[in-house]
Amino acid sequence: IVGLGASMQHGCTSGHGLTGLARLSLRSWVAVPTFMAAGMLTATLSQSAQAFPPDAQTEAEVPKWYVGSAVAAISAVVLAMIGAVFRWVGRRGDERAKRSPCCLVNSSWGLPSGAAWS
Repeated sequence: IVGLGASMQHGCTSGHGLTGLARLSLRSWVAVPTFMAAGMLTATLSQSAQAFPPDAQTEAEVPKWYVGSAVAAISAVVLAMIGAVFRWVGRRGDERAKRSPCCLVNSSWGLPSGAAWS
């Protein structure tokens, strides 16, 4: 079943999640949220969370939701700024980038998004 799904979606979940998102592939930006939604739906309907009851000490140590939201927002802004710098530098010196905007976008987002996901 996994092989059939991978061939139908032209790649596996990790390939879409790591490489496809970093390359700004539209197919991956559709596939990854679909994988995640299907996983959440399956976990919810199968009630698999009840296999591991919550631990009070662990729950007390988890940061509040707004801390995670602030970190995610700051990370998104930093990544956008890094991408803008790479794009600006690429436009200044690379003649190929002036002729092919696709190469410029891939190179400007590949490093920052790869660094964020690793």
